[in-house]
Amino acid sequence: MYFRIQPLSGNPRQVDMDFMHDFIDDNVRTRMERVEGVSQVDVRSGAERQIQIHGRILTAWPQRDITINELREVLRSRNQDISGGDIDSGKRRYLLRTTGRFRTVEDIEDMIIKRRGDSITRLKDVAEARLDTL
Repeated sequence: MYFRIQPLSGNPRQVDMDFMHDFIDDNVRTRMERVEGVSQVDVRSGAERQIQIHGRILTAWPQRDITINELREVLRSRNQDISGGDIDSGKRRYLLRTTGRFRTVEDIEDMIIKRRGDSITRLKDVAEARLDTL
């Protein structure tokens, strides 16, 4: 089965297709994969988005004793969307998910990357996050 999603000619509702691609990948694909008999679901085309982190490595990082490896591990551990399985209750089936994915660039920049006593360092204190497309 194939289907195509695109805005109306001239895009009168100003649909952001980058965000639509992400919505379909995060919501539609995951639900279709759970249908019995479906072995694979691919979402193709559309520009994939990425977040670029531009750190002030020479100035802010040494002052706060932060390494690239520490930052990478914090980002990996806090940006997870994990399936918790299903619960069948009568005629209903509930999908459980543990969501910890970042929704906005501001969420990433507000993330705490280091804590020492009462002192906390957020990503925005040592770097800038930017949304870009591949």
